[in-house]
Amino acid sequence: SLHDALPICSAQGLMDAAQCTACDKGHACPSAGLTVRGPRCEAGYYCTGGADVGTPDNATNAGAGGVCPAGFYCGAGTSDPAPCPAGTFSNETGLHSESECTRCPPGVYCGASGVTRPSGPCSGGFYCTGGATVPGPSAGASGGECGTGHYCPNGTSSPRSCASGTY
Repeated sequence: SLHDALPICSAQGLMDAAQCTACDKGHACPSAGLTVRGPRCEAGYYCTGGADVGTPDNATNAGAGGVCPAGFYCGAGTSDPAPCPAGTFSNETGLHSESECTRCPPGVYCGASGVTRPSGPCSGGFYCTGGATVPGPSAGASGGECGTGHYCPNGTSSPRSCASGTY
């Protein structure tokens, strides 16, 4: 078919198409009769080997790569999608770089890499200001423990002051 993986035939005297080499991981081999690997797979896609285009899709290039999946990003020449790091998520496909991963919003945490949505609310007694990787962060850039004179129910983004007349 038109979208069969096109091999590289880099040696002389080959007797059979099976002796040609499948296109390298992270690259595409868009034409027949290649003697070297083709161009890099395009950003937002991944090529696992044997791809005939730099923008493979699962429908026409089954097993050769595809659009970078949600929760991951793929720079140019990617063979294995990289997960968005803990503290971030992505529910979109085709990301090009880690900077396109979405920072976990205030009040919730993103506890693992490669997630497509926040993991859950920040724990009671703690607050999460954004980018939290655990439900009860230590004092720091992504939140902390609720301090004296304040309270923090589940999903709190900043400590709430105790009402007047209470402590």
